[in-house]
Amino acid sequence: MNSITHQSPIDMLKRIEGDDIYLTIPEVAALLRLSPSTIYKLSMRRLLPGAFKPAGKKVYFSRAAILEWIRSKPVTSAEQIEQRAVDYVTLGKGKPRRA
Repeated sequence: MNSITHQSPIDMLKRIEGDDIYLTIPEVAALLRLSPSTIYKLSMRRLLPGAFKPAGKKVYFSRAAILEWIRSKPVTSAEQIEQRAVDYVTLGKGKPRRA
């Protein structure tokens, strides 16, 4: 008799990816301090990395991919914004065009 073992989606992902930790939409929402509906919308637009949908409707995210994504989106400091504004005006890009 052939026995079929049923694995959870997380177990299937671990088999594929190793020991990475996978998060559900509510867990990603808590990590990013956003609403679950915002996370769902971002994932449907494919703006969040590390999404997996191994079985059914449930979506999982690689925690490592989410953390790397956070690190790749640094906040611009006030000094950097000021320098960009100075560069913009100094280089003449702030002048209106003549017809």
